Amino acid sequence: QLAAEKPKVAIDWNDIMAEDLRQVLMHEFKSDDMGGNPSQDLMLRAVDEYIYALDIEMHQKLIFADVSDGGLYNENDPSKSLDAVKDKRVYDANYQRFISDLEARFDDINGRQDGGALRQLILWRESLDLQPKKDEQDVCSDLLATNQAIFEKMNCISKVNLQSLCDTQKDDIEEYSPGLCVSVNSSDQTTTIVIVLCSVLGGGFLVLVLLFVFHQFRKMRAIAQGHEQLMEATLNESIRSLRQLDYPLHLVRGDDFVA
Repeated sequence: QLAAEKPKVAIDWNDIMAEDLRQVLMHEFKSDDMGGNPSQDLMLRAVDEYIYALDIEMHQKLIFADVSDGGLYNENDPSKSLDAVKDKRVYDANYQRFISDLEARFDDINGRQDGGALRQLILWRESLDLQPKKDEQDVCSDLLATNQAIFEKMNCISKVNLQSLCDTQKDDIEEYSPGLCVSVNSSDQTTTIVIVLCSVLGGGFLVLVLLFVFHQFRKMRAIAQGHEQLMEATLNESIRSLRQLDYPLHLVRGDDFVA
């Protein structure tokens, strides 16, 4: 159908522009057996907003817009429409402007969705069953290693703990936040030192407590032994005094004595 309409399009466009558009559309809507998924754009929330933004920026402001307005088309003389090769500098500048404006529109749409662009990306991956499965932290870890500008743009800093990645992505962390992993290692060393010191002090305190208890035990035992020796000496002295008396002495119970 696209091929059949090419001559009609070429009346107002040059052949290169018509062919370029046909190639773009064929790529975007290629069949499943060619590795495409014609309905993948429908698997996103707010898809109508994305398509509307693309229509405005691509068709109304680029392809069908006059060269004087930053487009590619020459309304006065279609044969003088911008050529990707002959007019490369202006063509590339207008194309980059289109990319920037479309990106700004998409960012605005993403910002109005729950979870932003990052959540949109996760939902899109899940809907296509892309492998391997990745959650937000996995995606952000990959972005940290490959594109830190997008990492910032998607607010991944709120999804990952950079310090926990020092063991697996130290170089990436150091590039993103120089010195962070060094401070983490220093903090870990400090923590280790504090733990060791606390263990030593705790062990020393325990030894002191045990020594104090042992000393108190020996002291109490010495007092008990002294008291026993004193009682024994008193009894011995009593017996010795009884043996020195010249008259008999009998011990009588108190109640018998009173009676």
